[in-house]
Amino acid sequence: MVTTKVCKFVKKTQTPSLALPLGPEPALEAALAVNKELSELLDAAGIATILLDHQMHIRRFTRTAAQLLHLNLDAVGRPVVPLLSRLVGDVPWLADMQAGMNSPIPVEVQVQTTAGLWFKLRIQPEQKPDNTIEGAVITLVDITEMKRLEKALLDGEERYRTMVEWSPEAINILRDGKFIYVNSAAIELYGATSAQDLLGQPSRDRVHPDDLESALLRMKSLTLHGVSAPLVEMTFFKLDGSAIKVQAQAKRVEYEGAPAVHVAWRDISERKRAQDALRESVQRTEMADEVLHLAFHDALTNLPNRRVLVDRIDQAMIASKRSGCHGALMFIDLDNFKTLNDTHGHAVGDQLLIEVAQRLRNSVREADTVARFGGDEFVVVFSPLKSDKADSGSQANIIARNICAALSQPYRLTIRHEGETQNTVEHVCTASIGVALFFSHEAGHDDILKWADMAMYQAKKSGRNAIRFHEPSA
Repeated sequence: MVTTKVCKFVKKTQTPSLALPLGPEPALEAALAVNKELSELLDAAGIATILLDHQMHIRRFTRTAAQLLHLNLDAVGRPVVPLLSRLVGDVPWLADMQAGMNSPIPVEVQVQTTAGLWFKLRIQPEQKPDNTIEGAVITLVDITEMKRLEKALLDGEERYRTMVEWSPEAINILRDGKFIYVNSAAIELYGATSAQDLLGQPSRDRVHPDDLESALLRMKSLTLHGVSAPLVEMTFFKLDGSAIKVQAQAKRVEYEGAPAVHVAWRDISERKRAQDALRESVQRTEMADEVLHLAFHDALTNLPNRRVLVDRIDQAMIASKRSGCHGALMFIDLDNFKTLNDTHGHAVGDQLLIEVAQRLRNSVREADTVARFGGDEFVVVFSPLKSDKADSGSQANIIARNICAALSQPYRLTIRHEGETQNTVEHVCTASIGVALFFSHEAGHDDILKWADMAMYQAKKSGRNAIRFHEPSA
């Protein structure tokens, strides 16, 4: 079911040139090339397309959308509703768009510019496999010709016949469910050799069974109540039996002195294929995003992995040189983690690692780096601290004690048994922490990691649940 309303733009359109804005990440190049081809395909079809995230913020848009709505690169990441509101004013269909993000059912409106052009705006929510809404695709399709044809009906039948005969839109006139007029475009799209192949034939023979019941109900409503049927997508059959996707709209008219039904429609098979390809491309892009994320993050805890950690250490050294302050690296190893794994299994051990990662995040500043080094080992990088080394050591010691206190709080872990039964156990885990201070580029990242690792093993040897600092040899 699609909801359709009508409103007007309050600002004239311009035609700035802007290509589809996309990120530069190397891992996405293949997917982005597909998006470029799709963008060109959609532009060639005259479809203005905007991709939104789940918050209705703009992710990407085609050149046609840029020309129609005055979009530039600054529009990426901005909410789409205020942008459209600025262009079209405070109109009810904006609320419909917002509501459309809470439902998988698409919402449509018809809008008219002050220049007299008509567009069909459609917002199609995109669902994840769990049926939650993850974003939407907005399309704007020019329906000016169809609207002009409707107006032509009021200007006289003769003028109307001339216009529709040469219209690129397919036009059917029906009476009692049979064709009594078809224009040249309809003859071509139906695959007929002449109008005689269609005249007098039941129109229901050209409608796919899946759409037939709704089509008959619309025709009945037109005949009894004169209510115009909204623009809908459906499937028609050509004379050779092949199916085509169409967009159709119907209205009751007077034709040759008697009531009839005017149906205007267009073949949108190519557009539907482009939309399907676009949807598939979005899915591929999201998969590429996920692969890129996994290349730099630990799959279990979602923390940065070693590759990112090395880069963050290098950045911390650069920041230390710039600020004249020391930095600190802490190497954290969980005490007696193997015992937990051996007693309750790896699934319970994974629960503990996930909770430890969260507690570490909560114990440091947003600018600090928490990474999983491997197994039950974590690394935290702090920079900048203080310009004085002793003061930096005192500050690092306070942070390390806070981390020890946070990690030593009891954990509630769920143990699942065969037969889907489960119970919860309380587990206490401590940590041994080694700390290495660094300044500028006095040492490389490998040396800093080695120093902190050695200090951590000193903490282990001292009885665990301890903090030790690396002491440079004289």
